[in-house]
Amino acid sequence: TISAVCKMHGISLLFLTQPHFELKPKYVTLQSFQNYNAAILEQSEKLHTYSFDMEKYFGKDRKYFYDMVHYTPEGISRFAVLLEPVVRNIKKSKD
Repeated sequence: TISAVCKMHGISLLFLTQPHFELKPKYVTLQSFQNYNAAILEQSEKLHTYSFDMEKYFGKDRKYFYDMVHYTPEGISRFAVLLEPVVRNIKKSKD
């Protein structure tokens, strides 16, 4: 598994939930996003890895999304701003 490979090489594994913009989906239901994000957090807990609920903090502003899941330049910047302190804290915990 990816978790085992990371442990074997001393790599910290970080699970992120998927932010999404709530358009009327053609192929994916909003419930499936909720199920996916819940499974991500559950798996992270089960494997004792790091996780961050990006979906919770990212926001639903249309300016961040081209469509349901693909980010605009503003969305990419927001993602980076939210993720940077998480990664920094993981790195500090390893030092």
